[in-house]
Amino acid sequence: MNRMIAMALLAVTVIAQTFVHAETATDEDLRAIVESYVVREGDTLAKLARKHLGPDALWNTNVAVNPDLDDPDIIMPGQVINIITGYEQPAPVVAVEVVEVYQAVIEKIFNVVEKNVKRSDWRDAIEGDRLFPLDAVRTLADSSAVLQFDGATTVLVTEYSQIFLRALEPQDSGVSRSEIEIRSGETELRLEQIDAPQQQIEINVAGTITRPARGADGNNSTRARKVGNDRSQVMVYEGSSAVQSAGVSVAVETGMGTTAVAGQAPAEPERLLPAPEIHALVDEVFAENIEFSWEPLDGAAAYRLDVCKDRHCTQPIFNQRGIPETTLTVSSLPIGISYWRVTAVSESGLDGFTSLSGELKIVAVPEQTESNYLLWALIAASILFLIAAVMFLRYFSRRSAVTDTTKTIEM
Repeated sequence: MNRMIAMALLAVTVIAQTFVHAETATDEDLRAIVESYVVREGDTLAKLARKHLGPDALWNTNVAVNPDLDDPDIIMPGQVINIITGYEQPAPVVAVEVVEVYQAVIEKIFNVVEKNVKRSDWRDAIEGDRLFPLDAVRTLADSSAVLQFDGATTVLVTEYSQIFLRALEPQDSGVSRSEIEIRSGETELRLEQIDAPQQQIEINVAGTITRPARGADGNNSTRARKVGNDRSQVMVYEGSSAVQSAGVSVAVETGMGTTAVAGQAPAEPERLLPAPEIHALVDEVFAENIEFSWEPLDGAAAYRLDVCKDRHCTQPIFNQRGIPETTLTVSSLPIGISYWRVTAVSESGLDGFTSLSGELKIVAVPEQTESNYLLWALIAASILFLIAAVMFLRYFSRRSAVTDTTKTIEM
């Protein structure tokens, strides 16, 4: 009975306290400060409430925080109970703005490059655009983009390529990790040594994962390409890379490459072909019918020719793959200074080391104006006149000689 009475009084107390606190609390209800207390001789719940909360405190204030008491009116010395010693304003709820960390910045753009934000519509990309997880980049004909992941990691996205970015869980070291998924085309990844935190980059091509690692000099240069729907090719020019497919990982060292088919282990790494030696062109060439040539390489199944606006070939102008011979004639290249290079391709389709870049100064073909035609016509007429004059003189000389001979015979 006493317990039921106490619970009823507790409900009244809660209502009363709510009324009292409503006058002082404006935005939020006050929160009771509850502490453990060892009962002393002469203590009651009512006395303890008035002692800590003031003379106006209700006698049953401490009943709610002692639900295990059989009779709130009876507490014994040495007994441990809970008492309310005051009230406090709850800590304000602070709104925390979640800032998404970007993964890369589009550092350079050449020709037509588009980006896709979180699988939305494609739109033109501009230099300085930030790329976040699930963003994508694609390049069109004779176009490229250079992505900067940190101060030491750059990725060249070549023409007709499409990539997606993903954020991976950090490893024990706490270093951020990003994945580049190549949906089509190829990328060239470059790592350089710097004294700063660096992202770890993984390349995903049809389920084959490539993890580039720096060499002894702190650098790495890896090219990854998607061929068809399920085949990937990885070529390492500096440092090394671990290539994993179907649960099998192979180490690809400097100057080596491998091919992997989705669901199958990577092929045994093979040595890449050396750089071909190109033949220097004359100082100036006309824009039409430019002939490129280079020395043949043993083991080369074909060659690849690239013509670019810059020496590192991040701004493509023209490229031709699958060239069977060591010469190629190209027409209609843009006027100005360009650079060209040649790569030998093995039977398995792996790109070897690229040749040194040759400088190419292209000038316009002289226009055949009306004055030029008149000049050439005058020259041609002059030549014909000279020929006719010579023939006439020769004919006249012969005729004179015949006449003189006839006169001599008659005499």
